[in-house]
Amino acid sequence: MVLATLMGLGGIAAAYYCYVASPGLPDRLAQQWQRAYRLSLNKWYVDEAYDRMLVRPTLRLADRLWASVDVAVIDGAVNGLARGIAWCGWLLRLVQSGQTQHYAFGMALGAVLILSAYLLF
Repeated sequence: MVLATLMGLGGIAAAYYCYVASPGLPDRLAQQWQRAYRLSLNKWYVDEAYDRMLVRPTLRLADRLWASVDVAVIDGAVNGLARGIAWCGWLLRLVQSGQTQHYAFGMALGAVLILSAYLLF
């Protein structure tokens, strides 16, 4: 904690010296060390390196996972389940006519089949 405080105070003192006590010093340093000055203007290219090493590979991986896992597996499962439910609904629609005599006939036929199976087996 003491070291961080001293470093902060040192930075404040250096800024005061460069910009208040000796205002021409930053221009002279920029002229003397042009390459370091240009690198510092571009933030030492840290953002560009971060983009190339972490952001772009992560985006490529996300695109591949989206195409392989989300589209193929998750969407496939959801769409397959929806098709299965639609198919079951289509089968039930064939059985259910809405007419009472059809339901009574189905119940009588079921009762006959159950009694026949009970008597035969």
